[in-house]
Amino acid sequence: MRRRKLIKTAGVLGLGTLLSNGSIFLPGTSYAFQEHGKAKLLGDDDKPLKASSLKPKENYIFFYPFRATPCLLVDLGEKVAAQQVPTADGGMFDWKGGAGKSGGLVAFTAICSHMQSHPTEFFSPIQYDEKLGNIHCCVHRSLFEAKGGGKVLTKPAEKPLAMITLEWDKASDEITATGVLGPDTFDLFFRQFKLDIRARYGSTMNAKQSVESCPVQTLAKYSGTVLACPNIPLE
Repeated sequence: MRRRKLIKTAGVLGLGTLLSNGSIFLPGTSYAFQEHGKAKLLGDDDKPLKASSLKPKENYIFFYPFRATPCLLVDLGEKVAAQQVPTADGGMFDWKGGAGKSGGLVAFTAICSHMQSHPTEFFSPIQYDEKLGNIHCCVHRSLFEAKGGGKVLTKPAEKPLAMITLEWDKASDEITATGVLGPDTFDLFFRQFKLDIRARYGSTMNAKQSVESCPVQTLAKYSGTVLACPNIPLE
């Protein structure tokens, strides 16, 4: 099992620290890029997934960087620009924006930063809502900006959703997950749901195994029921 590697510094740029993935780690925040190892995204046939095969604005799920940690994959259908994402402690970090031919392919951890609510095989309380154009969690109605690096639009969540950094190969149209950018909710997730996780994976150690490839399927297929939240007023 590969150990995750926390990239601390690769040089200094102005007031921030330049990270190896091109993001800027700014003072006042505890967030940094975590390199977990590259993992190829796979389609139903266990062959490398083609970005062009994804239906725009459809919710897809895969597991990264560990066997038990779910992530959302969405092609927003339009270019998502590079930007700075604000954090709860007054800092911010740079995000490169979307990937793929359209520049709108984004991925986030599907673990809500508020109380670690997440998709299961029975239902999913979290999804990208095409009508809202954002990601919401129906458990406590937190809303996150899909085009804004997962930043919080509606509380009670205080922290943005962590982003899964993606590499898109133009020649092959294949997608690779390379790491996590943003708040780390994995430790809380493994502690809070340890009994469920152990029941499914046999042990926490098994659940924390790093993945080398990521099968992708629609969220509706995986969870069966995807909860729809009532209208969420923006704060």
